[in-house]
Amino acid sequence: MSEFKEEQLMPDFLSKDGFAFKNPTFQYNPSALLLIDKSGKVLAANPQFSRLFDYQAEDLINKELDTILTFSEEDYKSYLSYLTNPTQEVRSLEATLDRKGHSALDIEISGYPFFTSKEYFLGNILAFKDISLRKYNERLSRALFNIFRTANSDISLSDLYDIIRVQLNQIIFAENFHIALWDEEKNQITFSYFIDEKHELTEESDRPSLLKSLANYIIENGKPLLADYAQILKLSKMGQLAPFDKGKLTEETCWLGVPLKIGIHLKGCMSVANYTTPNMYSENDINSMVFLSKLVAAAIERKITEMEIHQNHEKFVSLFANNPLAAVYLDIEDRVLDINPRFTELFGYTKKDILGKKMNQFNFYPQGKKEEGEGLTKKTFYSPHLKFETIRRAKDGRDIPVQISSSQMKIKNQISGVIGLYEDITEKKQAEEEIRQTQERFESLFRSNPLAAIYLDKEDRVFDANPQFTKLFGFTREEMVGKRLAQLNFYPLERIKEGENLTVKAHSSDSLMHETYRRTKEGKDIPVQISTSQVKIKGQVQGFVALYQDITEQKQNETLRQVLYNISQAANAPIAISQLYRDIHTELKKIINATSFYIALMDEEKDVLSFVYYSDEQNTNFSPVGLNLKDSVTHYLIKQQQSLLLNYNQIHGLVLEKKIKIYGPLTEKICWLGVPLKIEGKTIGAMIVQDYHNPTCYSEKDIKLMEIMASQVATALVRKQNEEKIIYISFHDSLTGLYNRAYFEEELKRMNNPRFHPLSVVMMDVNGLKAINDTFGHSQGDQLLKNLSVILKRNSREVDVLARLGGDEFAIILPNTTGSAAEAFCQRIANDCRQNNFEPLYLNPNISMGIATQEGKLLDYEAILREADQRMYQNKLLNVKSREKYLLDAFLSILSARDIHTEKHSQRMVNIAYKIGQRMGLGPYDLDRLRLLALLHDIGKIGIPENILFKAEPLTEEDWKIIKNHPNIGYRIAKNIPDFSSIANEILYHHERWDGKGYPAGLKEKETPLLSRIIGLVDAFDVMQSVKYYKKPLSREEAMEEIRINAGTQFDPELVKIFFEVVNQKLLK
Repeated sequence: MSEFKEEQLMPDFLSKDGFAFKNPTFQYNPSALLLIDKSGKVLAANPQFSRLFDYQAEDLINKELDTILTFSEEDYKSYLSYLTNPTQEVRSLEATLDRKGHSALDIEISGYPFFTSKEYFLGNILAFKDISLRKYNERLSRALFNIFRTANSDISLSDLYDIIRVQLNQIIFAENFHIALWDEEKNQITFSYFIDEKHELTEESDRPSLLKSLANYIIENGKPLLADYAQILKLSKMGQLAPFDKGKLTEETCWLGVPLKIGIHLKGCMSVANYTTPNMYSENDINSMVFLSKLVAAAIERKITEMEIHQNHEKFVSLFANNPLAAVYLDIEDRVLDINPRFTELFGYTKKDILGKKMNQFNFYPQGKKEEGEGLTKKTFYSPHLKFETIRRAKDGRDIPVQISSSQMKIKNQISGVIGLYEDITEKKQAEEEIRQTQERFESLFRSNPLAAIYLDKEDRVFDANPQFTKLFGFTREEMVGKRLAQLNFYPLERIKEGENLTVKAHSSDSLMHETYRRTKEGKDIPVQISTSQVKIKGQVQGFVALYQDITEQKQNETLRQVLYNISQAANAPIAISQLYRDIHTELKKIINATSFYIALMDEEKDVLSFVYYSDEQNTNFSPVGLNLKDSVTHYLIKQQQSLLLNYNQIHGLVLEKKIKIYGPLTEKICWLGVPLKIEGKTIGAMIVQDYHNPTCYSEKDIKLMEIMASQVATALVRKQNEEKIIYISFHDSLTGLYNRAYFEEELKRMNNPRFHPLSVVMMDVNGLKAINDTFGHSQGDQLLKNLSVILKRNSREVDVLARLGGDEFAIILPNTTGSAAEAFCQRIANDCRQNNFEPLYLNPNISMGIATQEGKLLDYEAILREADQRMYQNKLLNVKSREKYLLDAFLSILSARDIHTEKHSQRMVNIAYKIGQRMGLGPYDLDRLRLLALLHDIGKIGIPENILFKAEPLTEEDWKIIKNHPNIGYRIAKNIPDFSSIANEILYHHERWDGKGYPAGLKEKETPLLSRIIGLVDAFDVMQSVKYYKKPLSREEAMEEIRINAGTQFDPELVKIFFEVVNQKLLK
């Protein structure tokens, strides 16, 4: 060793001219070299070291080497020994070198001591070799081995996942590790293993997690993916990742995932993640993960399969032991390996009896069945499944009918034995016999069923159809079998969906009942009621039978009932009778061809027919008129009082027989059907339908239908007519047809509105009505009121409201009529009354009128009435004389009409009586009474029958009794007429005598009123000179002589003297 110290040699050694820089072996050595001193400090580094490990010489010189190296504990001890021992070589020390700016590398170090030329020990030259790949492969191989070994052990699947993670973590960073498996059938990913420092495995609702989105991506594409934060966001933006929750995604994230495949079959994916080092994983890691994934996929698949096999084995053992069927397990030599309890229960053999034996060794086959049984056993080894019905013998010798089902048992695709299942079918055989008998009965019932029947199988195809089905719908059995009903156009177009739904329901419901329409082979839609019943065999639905009942007649009856109900409802509804006619027509068209239809009602009094409703497709211009009873076909029907169904020839025959005449169009193809309308046996009209194009349009069936309708229609019409009469009566005066007081007052309230202003009201009173009633009877008084209503109607507008308020009071509302216009209206009425257009004269109305007009502000309607009424009474008072003259003229005209001599007789009597009154000094009042009495003294004769009054022969005693009653009649008339009541007593007693032998009271002398005595004398004088049917008239002188003779007996003697003075002095003209 040189005596020079290390400190003296070192600067020279490291100078530019020293060994480290000039020695080509050191500088240009292909190996990475470091020169270190005895303490482990770096003295020099060759260029190759810098290239491989990214350290420059200046980065390392004077630094301890163990600052960049990591040794195992044992290798570190060796390393420290090498530093201080100049005789020992460094051989194959392994360490980990921290590369500058990169991940650490596994290296192998070889070294030799370094001496100066003077053999002074300076340190060691170390050569560094990168053994990372070798170490990586070693770890990878070890991981593969450990995983493979674990997969083949009894370890559970969850433990396998832990070992996979541990082994993978030896190769790459796998602290965050996930395995996701894909269910191809459900297209669903499930994490079967999940360890992650950032994320939790939770149930996802709206959005999947980031890791599940990435797993989805791997499985969908079937390729590895190495992605950092930016790449993940990019994939998300491009829509290649399902939307996920980005809340835990960091910018330092590095994620690596590879698919798990077995061959070409994708099973899931395996992934690792790092959230702090964005470039944690490399392409080499991808390759390692891909390489490792194949084993992992196989290991997982194997373990899952083992679990399933284990579970299946347990299930098999359980199913075998607990199978409700008798079960036997045979090996490939046909020896019994096992039997279940049910086998012992059914056949009586225990395991001790038969285990290890062949089936033909314990009397299992009945006589004649041994060869069959041995052949069946052989077949089971060639056929995966067999099913066979036969007989097997029990231990006690009973032969049991059984159904044998066999299945091969395979282990690793090799047949290891056979499972045989024996089902006791004793009850089944009995049931089959019952089914056979039932089927025969069913077949018989099905064929002979009076309803159309069809049998559909589970596929909705026709299995059978009975003859009645063919009869109703036209389809033959051969046309239908094997087809679906829709293929036969069995459903009307609008009912296809309904039919298909009904078929579905029939399969799931024990029974159904449904009303609908089905189409015949000819295309006619028939209303039917469908009843379905399931066909079950052993409780399993095999199809269903559908029964079809033609309900055409039932539907017609239902429609008829509904039509009759609707007509009844219409009759009771608040509609006009004209609307009822239209409703009847609408309803009738629902059950019969009623395009041309009419209703005719009979007026028996006038013997005419009114066509109250008429709708005809050809005769659109017809207007209802009264037709003679004898000349129309409708009249003919009513006369016959029975329904008629006629064609052209029959109608023409009636014409030729002169029984009818033709009204309206008649075609050669006409079909005419009419029925009488009857109520309580009385024919009130007829109802007719007709068709011009089809001579057979109607039938006997339609006659019955129409007769049923006619009964309801007749009732409805009479009801509605009565209802309208009641309504009419409630608002109208029954005598005059004018509105009544109730309607008048309601209308006056309604019209008391500015819209109807000016509004005028006219009040009227008929003068002398009571006198007419009392004198000529109420029928004549009623006629007087009717005559007034005629006058009012012909002088009024449609908008005017004419009303009879009661008795002799009338009123008129004149809307939008001024007072002057109302006065003009009243003048027209008065003028019309004075025209004497009615006979007799007393039936020409004499009226008093009053007007009130509402011009501006509203008044109470009662105030308007009061004003009009007051003015009417004013008018009545002003026309008293006129009214008296009207009544007097009326009575005189009646008396004159009955006796042409009456008028002259009355005038002569007035002349004589008036002169006598003057001669006696009577005042003006009594003279007026005397004049009126002279005119009306015989007014009572109005009530005497003409056959007595004008009798040609002498009157009988009975006739005289009637005649003598005329003073009483006259009295009652005059008493009840205010204008004549002042002479009522005088009329009553004008036939009394001075001697008391007169009538009606038998008064004598001056008991008889003076005016009555005067009129009695003057009347007798004039009558004696008058022509009578039963006697000749007397001369004037003869009459005066009779007066003189009867003075003091019949006549007042004092009055006779005055009478002669008047007559003799020729005071009379």
